[in-house]
Amino acid sequence: MSQSWCSVAAMNRRATISTALLALCGFAACAELPDAREAWVCNALVEDNELMLGRDVERVEAKLQAMTEDPYLWFRGTAGLYYREVVLPSNGWLFAGGSEAAASDVQLMGDAHIENIGTYLDEAGTLRAEYNDFDAAGFGAFWLEVWRLATSFVMLDQGGLDAADPATGRTWAGWVAEGYIDAVLDAEAGLPLPAVVDNGRGGRILAELFAKARRKGAERDELADETIVDGGSRKFRFAAYPERQPKNADLLLVPTDGELALVERLYADLSASNPDRTGALLGVARRQGAGVASMPNLRFYLLLDGLTVERDDDLILEVKELLDRPLWLDPRHGDDWVASEQGARVVAAQLALQGAPQTDGWLGSWRDGQMAFRLRNYTDYQTGMDHLDVQEALQGPAALGPDAERLARIAGQLLAFSHMRAPLRTGGSSLATLQRALSGDREAFVAQVQQVASEMGLRTYNDFRRFREEGRAASCVDPWRAR
Repeated sequence: MSQSWCSVAAMNRRATISTALLALCGFAACAELPDAREAWVCNALVEDNELMLGRDVERVEAKLQAMTEDPYLWFRGTAGLYYREVVLPSNGWLFAGGSEAAASDVQLMGDAHIENIGTYLDEAGTLRAEYNDFDAAGFGAFWLEVWRLATSFVMLDQGGLDAADPATGRTWAGWVAEGYIDAVLDAEAGLPLPAVVDNGRGGRILAELFAKARRKGAERDELADETIVDGGSRKFRFAAYPERQPKNADLLLVPTDGELALVERLYADLSASNPDRTGALLGVARRQGAGVASMPNLRFYLLLDGLTVERDDDLILEVKELLDRPLWLDPRHGDDWVASEQGARVVAAQLALQGAPQTDGWLGSWRDGQMAFRLRNYTDYQTGMDHLDVQEALQGPAALGPDAERLARIAGQLLAFSHMRAPLRTGGSSLATLQRALSGDREAFVAQVQQVASEMGLRTYNDFRRFREEGRAASCVDPWRAR
């Protein structure tokens, strides 16, 4: 029999899988029992949303319902489940390389996938591609994040997943791995890492993303989408009848009195520390339905008056509550996660892992008691990739064409650049450590990435099909409704 879940839970102090399930079987056997698999997935989803469940069960239910609308959304919302699974000894997925121990201390963004690649306009005016979500950033094994990124490409191969053979997705995953390992082995100590910028060399899919970001950013589309000018003053465009919309609908809502007081405290601190660039507070809105994993989190927009009499220099800042725990199992260091320190951790990770010295002049963190928030400039120069757009671009012969290969390799390169930039947890060089770790069998590393990505893509897709039945995922939180 495969190693039981009992031994895995002993290594993970946060495990809450039921004792009955632990006693039933090893993972290999559980995978053949739909009820046991469903119970395990439900337990993981409840554990990963525990903090929000204690506050608002309906928001978590709305998130789970949104995840069942699309396989990729299910993948995005189950990162915690993904990492629980790939580290199971019963899978036998040990790192196919050398120098494993030190390479487990790499600074990671936390959840690398295709939709977490986006554009930024740096202080020099250069539009560049970067990873853009650091809510679950922490230190851990670099290859786990390569596996996660490669699996996101497999999740785009829905025809292959439906046929239980994502052959095209495996090819994409291999290109991701090759892009990553080539970037690491080609890097030279002391030289700046290259940037992926808007220069036409990134292939058609990235070129279209750059063009969209440049057009929408220059035209201030965020102001046109979220605000109106009435009587010479700008204000938010609130939803007309939000009570008639589902809880996961993407809407701007009028904040409650308590929420407004919280944001006004933030604005007071912000204006005190930035008196020369913080205009008057024109309005506050709460965003509902944004994101996937972070959908239940509080997310506010601050509308600030520009520093001139013109209305086109008004500014929107986004304030996002941070609740994600770091995802890595690290028994050597334990779970030292502290809720109120989330903001500083996320901002520090973004500054360390992105290529430009500063991609967002408003990037910062703020705390209110035990609540932590990240602040950023809400601008359409920061535009993220959409998996539906990528899927559409990779139909037919294009699936294995040069644009698909270029995108997959660049995704791997961008991840490698991020990992190489930041120092290790111990303070040493990530570049040197990664080069040692990947100096062995290149083909074995690529083949393992393809194997893990293909298998995890199939497992994730099958979980999606199991839970997409109306109300199935939401039933996982039924016990919390009775509290």
